[in-house]
Amino acid sequence: ANEPRETTSPVPSIFPLGYTLYPNGGSDQGLFGAPYQSIFELEYAPSKHAALRLQYTSGNVLGGQFNVFGANAELSITNQLAIFGRYGVGSYDDTTFGDIEPSYWMAGVAFKDLFKSGALAGIAIGQPFIENKVGSASQTNFEAFYNLPVSDNIRLTPLVQVITNPANREENGTILTGTLRTVFSF
Repeated sequence: ANEPRETTSPVPSIFPLGYTLYPNGGSDQGLFGAPYQSIFELEYAPSKHAALRLQYTSGNVLGGQFNVFGANAELSITNQLAIFGRYGVGSYDDTTFGDIEPSYWMAGVAFKDLFKSGALAGIAIGQPFIENKVGSASQTNFEAFYNLPVSDNIRLTPLVQVITNPANREENGTILTGTLRTVFSF
């Protein structure tokens, strides 16, 4: 798993953007070697209807160092409707394109108790890596999910994601993914 470049992967080019930034990168193949990622988050919630989170992530992927700073805001409009947004900026050192500072954003809406008490549905749109030096800076992710309580201990969440211009390259085509997550609580 530490060498995703292997051709035995069921999904070719699973990390195309990483190899675009660091085409000669590799890993140390060790438990405490690269790649690694650390995350720090600070939350301020003045009420149960609003929250602001500040995040910092640092890591090493394919031998390249990155640091990312972000802010996330959530606001309940009503008991059944909430909105969220996030924005961030990062720095990646010594890439093929030099030192770069991409940004990202995402916005969405969530619907509580939609069709069933305890359910949660949401839709979101975002751009995870905006950097004109790397392709067209046009990758856009669209996501929709529905978290359905089957019982007090089981939740099902079907999720659909559409990714246009993956890795900021129009020639990569559109990716459509579907996931069904099941959570058992004990």
